[in-house]
Amino acid sequence: MAEIIIPFPFSDLPIKPELTGRVRVSDTITQTLATLLSWDGEARRMIRASRSGSLHAVSPQFAGINRQTSVGGNETFVFPDIPTTEVIIRGHPTNGEAIWVHCSEAPSATNGYPVGATESLQISIDNLNKLRIFVVTTGNKCIVLYTR
Repeated sequence: MAEIIIPFPFSDLPIKPELTGRVRVSDTITQTLATLLSWDGEARRMIRASRSGSLHAVSPQFAGINRQTSVGGNETFVFPDIPTTEVIIRGHPTNGEAIWVHCSEAPSATNGYPVGATESLQISIDNLNKLRIFVVTTGNKCIVLYTR
């Protein structure tokens, strides 16, 4: 069984009684700390959750932007094979009407989700090639930001 030679307090995790001296660390304590803490490359950080139990998560790093412009009416955009974690789809401010979004299926005004000019939709998706956007009007544009 390992020992902690120098105690290291966690201000976010009050331990009673406080650790002093050479504390023996059992496998149970090691597993508990591994469950409650994470490593961000610089330090151990407490994993936080909301009162409902949801973990607090931040958005992943931005990876790129894909912009498409409709050259003909009733056009469906299919995107390249790019692994992603999240995408934000935005209608261009100059669009005259909504663009329609669906995943893995051709979108339309009857089965897609509408995203109007200046509106945005954020979804989790594992690959950009699953995203489909239908544009009704020639010249309308969509902007897709994605993360990895």
